[in-house]
Amino acid sequence: SGTVTAAGEVVGGTDALVTFTVDPTYQISRIVVDGVELPGAPFASPYVYTFTNVTKAHSLYAIFALPPATEFLINPYKYGGGTVTAPTSVAVGSNHTVTFTADPGNQISRIVVDGVDLPGAPFASPYDYTFSNVTKAHSLYAIFEVAAPTYLINPYKYGGGTVTAPTSVAKGSNHTVTFTADPGYQISRVVVDGVDLPGGPFASPYDYTFTNVTKAHSLYAIFEVAAPTYLINSYKYGGGTVTAPTSVAKGSNHTVTFTADPGYQISRIVVDGVDLPGAPFASPYDYTFTNVTKAHSLYAVFVQ
Repeated sequence: SGTVTAAGEVVGGTDALVTFTVDPTYQISRIVVDGVELPGAPFASPYVYTFTNVTKAHSLYAIFALPPATEFLINPYKYGGGTVTAPTSVAVGSNHTVTFTADPGNQISRIVVDGVDLPGAPFASPYDYTFSNVTKAHSLYAIFEVAAPTYLINPYKYGGGTVTAPTSVAKGSNHTVTFTADPGYQISRVVVDGVDLPGGPFASPYDYTFTNVTKAHSLYAIFEVAAPTYLINSYKYGGGTVTAPTSVAKGSNHTVTFTADPGYQISRIVVDGVDLPGAPFASPYDYTFTNVTKAHSLYAVFVQ
């Protein structure tokens, strides 16, 4: 968009001036004289081209165009209780960060950038989103909503082991705490909200899950040096079954059961190399090691 001023017909041998003037916000992006493009575009306005000593007809034209954008608008806005960086124009190729900050008691439940939802909601506040190497305008917004109440889950421990860090969790959610004993230690006790869990010592790692959390909770584990364990190695010959080999803690008791198949009897039981008296034995037959302080082996012979 612009104007061109020319002398029209001129007397041979004289000079003729042609002036190109652009409207505001436009530039002279191209001038072509007798089919040949002038170098040096874009041209300052007004631009005067002079034909000297005119001896023939000439034609020329200019193209007026909007200049290439040097800035683009980054337009952030928001819904609900929170604040956002103000809209601003940024230079082409630059980076720009928009910060969303929820008001106390609110959370950032949604962020939409150029019409596309960001994954990972709800977002921690404040939340920064950065446009890098800006080459076009962008819009983005956040939705702030009242945050669900949160409750502290406070795990701790005594002795040699580790535990999940304390954290606040949203009302109605689930949260798992993991206790892990150090090598040579065992989880001898787990106490949840003042109540001992049954079944200790517990296998490590041990997970405890709070479901549908509606209040704060505390829990702890006691890690103690694990008692030595000893292998009780039970096996058999012939038609019958026997308790599987297992490791048992020092000082504990352990029972091995031998059961003859139909048509078979327990004709012999040997414990640590010594035959038990009283054969044949009624089936099933239980043999108990009490106050275990060493490894043991035993076997039964089943015959028809």
